Amino acid sequence: MGGFLGEKIKKRRKELFLKQKDLAGEDFTTSFISQIEKGKLNPSLKTLEILARRLEVPVAYLLEEERESVVTVDSDTVNHLIGLFAKFEGDVSSSDYAGALEVIGKLKSKMQELGIDTYCFLCDYYAARVYFGISKYEECANACREILQKLINYEMYDKLAVCLYMMGICFEKLSEYEQAKEHLSRCLETIEENDLSLYEIKAECLIKLGSIHGRQGAYVKAMEFYRQAFEISKRENCHRYIGDCYTGMGLCCYYLKDYRESLKHLGRALSLYRLIEYDYGVAMAQNNMGMVYIKQNNQDEALKCFTDSVRLYRKLSRPLSEARSLNELANIYIQRKEYKECLKYCRRVRNILRMNHDEIIMAHNLEILGKVLYGIGKKKWALKALKKAAGIFEKHDVMDSNLADTYSVMANVYMEIGENEAAKAMFNRSIKILSKSSEKPLETERGDILEHKI
Repeated sequence: MGGFLGEKIKKRRKELFLKQKDLAGEDFTTSFISQIEKGKLNPSLKTLEILARRLEVPVAYLLEEERESVVTVDSDTVNHLIGLFAKFEGDVSSSDYAGALEVIGKLKSKMQELGIDTYCFLCDYYAARVYFGISKYEECANACREILQKLINYEMYDKLAVCLYMMGICFEKLSEYEQAKEHLSRCLETIEENDLSLYEIKAECLIKLGSIHGRQGAYVKAMEFYRQAFEISKRENCHRYIGDCYTGMGLCCYYLKDYRESLKHLGRALSLYRLIEYDYGVAMAQNNMGMVYIKQNNQDEALKCFTDSVRLYRKLSRPLSEARSLNELANIYIQRKEYKECLKYCRRVRNILRMNHDEIIMAHNLEILGKVLYGIGKKKWALKALKKAAGIFEKHDVMDSNLADTYSVMANVYMEIGENEAAKAMFNRSIKILSKSSEKPLETERGDILEHKI
């Protein structure tokens, strides 16, 4: 920006017969103006606005490199454009996205027509927020990427922080976890360095970083992020985020095998979510508590938790979450050898998956079905279901405990039908996976059952 901007400022100053000290006024030094004119300094947007006022030109004139003459825009048009931006801020903040992209496109064209296209990147900023609101994560990340440098140049650090936050969430949704961590960390740095009062975004970044590290098995590090988010959320009375922190800490304790501490955190999350009437949080906490109760061999409490979470997930139209809880209910009835009840839940999962495809949930369901068929003596049918489940688990390469369990059941079936070599091969596969898992430190173990989504 420096060279042509400095030349324009100098040219316009001379047209008005002003000296550098006249342009500097009481706000700046003569040396400061001199360095800008020589292209050695890039002024902030606030500085440009002051200089443009003294040079009797709009800021756009100073920033448009190719324009030879002063662009004049009447005050009514400027006020209209400012009003539109204010409306966008309100609409996007209240999730009113209807037709927003079309209106943004028209506004951008109008600004280009008026010769003030320097600020068109603000249209792109609001377009990115709309994409984020309607879950078009790739489009949002691309739109943000295009305007990051502009936001830095114009020192719009609040919008820069929002863009970095959105990019972090988008990359997390797209399973690009390293990119997600990088952008969420940059967002936190931007907030800290510029002393921005974006407490909710800061808390969300920390919670999401905790969630991502948890998914990657770094539970101790994840706990630290949740604790930091908890302190901010508590100070700012962000009750929803306090609940999310308790949930995250409960998940970490679960994977670190501290089940008593896990239940304590999840119980606090459940109470808080109920207090603020956040039904999805209630369902999630109940589902997660059910998993802890299973580890403690408390099937009665686990049944209550999963039954309640299924009811709430259905009420909230969260079919895949409902299917996960139904699979866990089916698992409990297998342990009780109540196969008829188990098959009832298996069928409900299948009905959901007809309209909502999810391979991992399907694999769990096939694994459960295979165990039921084995339990009732349908061994060949059991093998068919278990092979399908194993194939999906192998493909995703993140379901070690489930894959080992599936191989173990297949080994038992092969033994009972007299295929000893096949049984031996399945036992060896199962043992290999379990021994490999036991060699990993807790800090790097992978969890694959509890919901890490906050």
